[in-house]
Amino acid sequence: TSDESRDYAKALECTRKAVRIAEENHLEGSYAKALYALSSCCSRAGLFQEALDSALKANKIAEEQFASGKRKDPVRHIAIADAYRKIGDADSALFYAAKDTSSASAITRASATQLFYIVYRDLLKDNANAVRYLSQYNDLKNKIAESQENDKVLRNEVEMEQDIAKEKRNKL
Repeated sequence: TSDESRDYAKALECTRKAVRIAEENHLEGSYAKALYALSSCCSRAGLFQEALDSALKANKIAEEQFASGKRKDPVRHIAIADAYRKIGDADSALFYAAKDTSSASAITRASATQLFYIVYRDLLKDNANAVRYLSQYNDLKNKIAESQENDKVLRNEVEMEQDIAKEKRNKL
């Protein structure tokens, strides 16, 4: 089922309450997270302008936190880019998605590349660029899956070595 057919009233109520509580208590980190959640919820509910406003406000807070050292991870701009996409502003969507294309995080780069694909496909009707970014997105997605599989293998090897070491200690 599509998001439009779902009722987001309860989710909107809860996220708006979380935003109010975090703001009233001056919990900047929680406030930004609540605003991102509200942006996502508004987007799914079809409230695209409110989604954009929430994402812009959340990013501003997150950027201030990052600049002051209160936030460790760099700020992602995909929520803003997606909100602009949903209101039909291709240029702004591409601008904000481009900010995430040079991220150290492959997942962030994949999200940005996927958004480029969608904007070129749906808003700009530019099939050549849409295919180009779809290809880049699929390459990133495959690298992420491969990396996750390698991480699982490494974790299993470490666990096996730890089990062997435990057995040897128990025998001693």
